[in-house]
Amino acid sequence: INIFVNGEAELILLAMFTPEIRYSKGKSFLAFLISGDVANPAVRGGLVIQDGTIRSETLHQTLTKASISIFFNGREIILETLKGSLGGGTISGTGKMEIEGLDIKKFGLIMEISNALFRYPSGMVTQIDGTLVFQGTPENKSLRGEIIMKKAVYEKKIKIRSLILEIQRRRVRVEKPIPFFGNTSLNVHIEGRKNIWINNNLAQIPLTVDLILKGSIDHPLLFGRIEALDGTFVFGGNPFKVVSATADFISTDRIKPVIDIHATTDIRDNHIDLKLSGTTERFDLLLSSDPPLSETDIIALLTVGQTAAEVAETMKDIGALEATAFITAPIQEKLESALHNLMKIDRFQVEPYFSDSTSSGGARLTVGKRLLNNKLYVTYTAGITSVEELIKLEYFLSRNIYIVGERDEQGRISGDIRFRFRFK
Repeated sequence: INIFVNGEAELILLAMFTPEIRYSKGKSFLAFLISGDVANPAVRGGLVIQDGTIRSETLHQTLTKASISIFFNGREIILETLKGSLGGGTISGTGKMEIEGLDIKKFGLIMEISNALFRYPSGMVTQIDGTLVFQGTPENKSLRGEIIMKKAVYEKKIKIRSLILEIQRRRVRVEKPIPFFGNTSLNVHIEGRKNIWINNNLAQIPLTVDLILKGSIDHPLLFGRIEALDGTFVFGGNPFKVVSATADFISTDRIKPVIDIHATTDIRDNHIDLKLSGTTERFDLLLSSDPPLSETDIIALLTVGQTAAEVAETMKDIGALEATAFITAPIQEKLESALHNLMKIDRFQVEPYFSDSTSSGGARLTVGKRLLNNKLYVTYTAGITSVEELIKLEYFLSRNIYIVGERDEQGRISGDIRFRFRFK
């Protein structure tokens, strides 16, 4: 055979050849000479793409302003240039593919990524730099390299009930295999040392990340650690300060972190220490306090702000209110989400309470907001059925030193300078 092909083609044709290309737009300019025996033809020529747009189904990302130059010399397909914009950053690459006739024998591709934003998984935005090497044969291929997380934030609002159901669904869900790329073995180091945050309705925690992505694209595995030495999270409606928190990825069959959290909070005159360890499926919770209280009293303090004995005395007055709060919890979650979106409120909570100082009970509303680049945290609490107001200001001078000012329900004002020491 001796066939010469010269002309233009719309990039939309790419989606016809592989489901990996979800969307494509633009034009390619090509010139090919196919010659030789029908059973083993030689392909010579070139393909140029200018200002193209290609969306990957696997990466959920779109390559724009793509400039690609590919040349064929009969034995190899050479990727001379790959440049484009990816997530507001840039990507470039070079590589080659050895062929025999129209069959791929082996290939190698090097990609450099700079300042690219990825919005995956849902609720997470990550800016990365990285170098990736994709090589092998159609039957045995690998992706290895290094990814540096320059910035990342997870802001998705979490509903505890929905989270538990989602974890249960993930245990039995079988993902659809990804054509051609799905069996690619992975060995990618992922690292992030600063500007990595969980910042949602349950937590404001800075993280460090040191992970290795293994397994395959169809069945990925994670090994390594995510760690926090600072931040706050909400447990039982109370803001806890993180002393230390780690998630270790050690499972060899699926992504299942082992979590270890140590945090503290102050309720009334009690300093409460929380230690939680285990997996998302099963964990152990240890609570202690200073001055010492039983675990029952600590749980009662966390849930209704009173010890078990105090709860027994006032239950007849607020029992109906507690039941109402439980029934209306889903409504509160929706209201909290709406207020956060409209006003960027970090904490919104309605709960029953009983005040020792005023001997009054009822429902109260608590609103929290972070200001001044998260250095100042303001908490305002007001009784819905009373005129009591509480205000708390926390200003963080550094990670281990902060100033606390409070105005209680009787109008008394107090302040503290608090230091935190960590012993290893």
